Amino acid sequence: MLGRLLLLVVLPLLGGGLGYGAGRVLAARQAAAAHQAKADPVVQLGQFVFQIYHPAKIREVVAEVQLQLAPGAEGAALDDPLGQAELRDAVYAVLFDAALTPQFQGNEVPAAMLADVLAAGLGRRFPKAVAAVQILTAVSSEQPRS
Repeated sequence: MLGRLLLLVVLPLLGGGLGYGAGRVLAARQAAAAHQAKADPVVQLGQFVFQIYHPAKIREVVAEVQLQLAPGAEGAALDDPLGQAELRDAVYAVLFDAALTPQFQGNEVPAAMLADVLAAGLGRRFPKAVAAVQILTAVSSEQPRS
């Protein structure tokens, strides 16, 4: 009789208490992870394709761009679909303008140079919103001009 009472009363209370404690620990970990994710939002903008015209050839560059937004209101304003569209438009504008400069008229377009140009151009357009620019991949190909 005492064994059945133990099984019916004490074990459910013990299991409920352990479940409640585990839930509190997991909720605290999830809150800390969510806070960390909001502290430095990263925006994957995808691939950008632009052309650099030379007298005898055309170089096509494909770059995959990722931005780290600054924490705070400025970065949070660009972390929604409308803000990301504005960022994509700005990245294209910077890349098209840079393709006309002598800096891009050389033989190669390294990813570090693309990142520097984008950081400078986006820094002028969004002064406190973009913390860092990362080029995940950059591939270029040349075709003769006809």
